[in-house]
Amino acid sequence: MPKPLIAVAIRRSRLSLAFQLLVGLGLALYAGWWIDYRYAAIAAFIAVAMAARQYLASPKQRDLRCVHENEQPVWESSEDAQAWQKQTCRLIRLGPLLLAIELSGHRSWLWPDSSDAQSLRQLRETLSEQGDHTGLSP
Repeated sequence: MPKPLIAVAIRRSRLSLAFQLLVGLGLALYAGWWIDYRYAAIAAFIAVAMAARQYLASPKQRDLRCVHENEQPVWESSEDAQAWQKQTCRLIRLGPLLLAIELSGHRSWLWPDSSDAQSLRQLRETLSEQGDHTGLSP
């Protein structure tokens, strides 16, 4: 088995959950101030429900690694670090705090608390290098 070029353990982001709740509750407060408190209560309930649904729908931890096979990078992911499945991994957005990747058609936003800083830095570097070589623009 070839040595992994990079291996990252990606966790659920509590920062993402907090940001979603903050925006949703901010909109609810705005609705309560300008419209009616009943609409604000409905908006707050919907915001909390949607944020919780999104948070619980994502796996607690997902492992992502890149290995070289025949001089080509191959991305694999696993939820238990034992059964690896090949994935196509593409860089969507690259920023100083947020990183968006697409794993076989599923978009994932990686926040600073999604993994340790060193692993996220290596992932950013690897994906941006692959994007440069394949003609993709991040």
